Amino acid sequence: MAAPKGHNFNPRGRGKGTPNKATVNAREAIARLVDGNAHRLNKWLDQIAAENPLDAFRCFMDICEYHIPKLARTEITGKDGEKLQINVVAGFGKPVIEAEFQEVKQIESKVNDENS
Repeated sequence: MAAPKGHNFNPRGRGKGTPNKATVNAREAIARLVDGNAHRLNKWLDQIAAENPLDAFRCFMDICEYHIPKLARTEITGKDGEKLQINVVAGFGKPVIEAEFQEVKQIESKVNDENS
């Protein structure tokens, strides 16, 4: 019988998020290949860039993906997905609320109009 989703009958099994041995071995092999040829990569990228700089950039970015994982995009929201309220602190004073900020903007606009 298969284990229900999210359950594992083997308490000594691999933990959640742990890559299997084949994945670990493949990543290590690629890292060794890249590290062992790092001194050549610059030359290769320069040769590609001489003909097409965009292709050289793409090659460089493809290589980077093996060493630097891509970050997931996240959206920051307020409680229950509502709009996030941002408080601005001016100097060492108290937080400025939106109404006060708009009032300052109106005064600033009037001053600019008078000086024009």
